[in-house]
Amino acid sequence: MHLPYFTLPPIDLSALGLGQIDWFTIFVFAAVIAGVTAYDRVVNRGGDIDLPTARLIPEVAVVTGFIGAHLMHVLAYHPELMREDPLILIKIWAGISSIGGFIGGLLGAAILLRWRKKPMLPYVDRIAIGITIAWIFGRLGCATSHDHPGSKTDFFLGVAFPDGVRHDLGLYELIFTVLILAPALFIVSRRRWRTGTLAGVWLILYGPIRFILDFLRADDFGFVDARYFNLTPAQYACLVMIIAGVLLLAMSHIHKWPMQPALWGKINQPPRQG
Repeated sequence: MHLPYFTLPPIDLSALGLGQIDWFTIFVFAAVIAGVTAYDRVVNRGGDIDLPTARLIPEVAVVTGFIGAHLMHVLAYHPELMREDPLILIKIWAGISSIGGFIGGLLGAAILLRWRKKPMLPYVDRIAIGITIAWIFGRLGCATSHDHPGSKTDFFLGVAFPDGVRHDLGLYELIFTVLILAPALFIVSRRRWRTGTLAGVWLILYGPIRFILDFLRADDFGFVDARYFNLTPAQYACLVMIIAGVLLLAMSHIHKWPMQPALWGKINQPPRQG
């Protein structure tokens, strides 16, 4: 027995003059809303951040994230698309890469923080929470649209695609995010934590799982993701993630970076003096 293959029918909005909208698009919008809501929630808990600056980050990071997601999809994964359509680079809706979205969003946030002369890590820690919540909805969209088919398999979580049972990488990442990544960040952030810890935990958890899953990508379709020395662009990014995560966790404790407040439950009160 394997998991059934199914798709959700698009929603007809022609009565509103909007035509049809597919569920992947709906889940992407839901991911943005949920991620920003979660980020705003933890930002409001305070800590070593400037609230006006923190509240600007989603507006910048969402825009630069989508730009980065599309540019990496074209430039790193499918450069052949530029030969077919010279304007493909400006068609932001025509293909996205999640890793490119991370890089683009982080770059946008970094530019804003640099401009505001704010340290980056306290904000990135909180961004990790928002990304994780957004990732649940984003990968739910991938799992229901089956846009990340893997190689054929007999694995019990394989999905019965029309051409046979395959790994569904979007589904696997959804399961990983719900069962491991989100709970891990929730547990760590329930108590006071050192600056850099949440970002470090996110990197060392997501990096390895994504690196491994990319070996399961399908290579028997006409539209196959590019590989460089047998690794995808995402896998090279994951190696950087893992190294960065380990360094962040080590340095946060070695150098005793500032403690940040718990992001859930009662707000920590400073110890009484005297």
